[in-house]
Amino acid sequence: MGIESCSTQAGRTGSDVWVKRDLHFDEYMRYYKTATSATLSLDGEEVWGREFLHIAEENPYAMRALLSITSLHFSESDPVNGSKWINCGIKHMNHVLPFYREALQNVTEENVEFLYAIATLLVPFVLKMVKDEMLEVWTTMSSSRVDPEMIKNIIHMIIKGFRVIRGTVVVLRPGIKWLTTGPMELLCTRYSWPENPMPVTIQALEDDRKLAELEQLWTYPGGSDKHADILSDALRELRRSFAIVSNICTPADEAADPTGYKFTDKCTIFQWPFKVNADFITLVEQQHTAALVILAHYAMIPGVPGRTEDTWWLDGFGKNIVCAVALALGEQKYLIEWPAQMVQIDLSTVPV
Repeated sequence: MGIESCSTQAGRTGSDVWVKRDLHFDEYMRYYKTATSATLSLDGEEVWGREFLHIAEENPYAMRALLSITSLHFSESDPVNGSKWINCGIKHMNHVLPFYREALQNVTEENVEFLYAIATLLVPFVLKMVKDEMLEVWTTMSSSRVDPEMIKNIIHMIIKGFRVIRGTVVVLRPGIKWLTTGPMELLCTRYSWPENPMPVTIQALEDDRKLAELEQLWTYPGGSDKHADILSDALRELRRSFAIVSNICTPADEAADPTGYKFTDKCTIFQWPFKVNADFITLVEQQHTAALVILAHYAMIPGVPGRTEDTWWLDGFGKNIVCAVALALGEQKYLIEWPAQMVQIDLSTVPV
């Protein structure tokens, strides 16, 4: 496909006229149907491969979102023209966002599926942007001591990914009654997940024990951190997410997954970022030591080898979190030895 038409078409109006006239529209759609839609479907192929296509055919802004995410996917398979594809994707999404934000002011039964689809598509869109930004940082970073401002920016990149995951709630809260009875149900419900999950394997029990010990970082004889409640809530949700993974995944040998079970539902990756308290996110931004340590332990869920490498917009998510936390912790990076080992990061290579 010619990249030139891709970069110019995004400047036209919001109507669907430009779509029908684009010379490469059929090729875009073919790639979306045969490749991109499957990579968006963590456990809901019918939604992106069929239902969202119906929405896009009726709504030009949904179509632009489809072309945006497909452009980003093209950047992975065509790295020579990668930056041009990314710019194309950004231009398409920039047309979508003003309309999306305005429509969010009034979530209705008529627009809820469009809004939730866009909120969900923003997750791979932003995580892909974060992945590329982080790669650029790691490529240019000196092995000497890292500037505090750079560390602040790196943590901000990670938080940007968390915020977009949490952003789906602005549609879920007012629209859940419609979403759970319509074609988007697969994206926002997990009936197979246990309500009160408990670790179900020997390895999961050991993991839970290690996680529980983290509370010693902020609760100690004679007192506790002033943010103890926030930290304990975040840890409780993290232990719950680990337990969910152990409940719904199938056994595997350690060569396939060092945790001892096969990752079968990638939506578990978003459980903790979605559930954790907003005050905890603020603590991470402030580089609170215990909050950073909890964040690094979460990174094992997406970061264990074999779990996300086949999903272009999630690949490296866990490793990037651990590296970012290690930089922020400096001399205290020994506190995240377990997650670093699990995501295969050599902490001795991280500058302090």
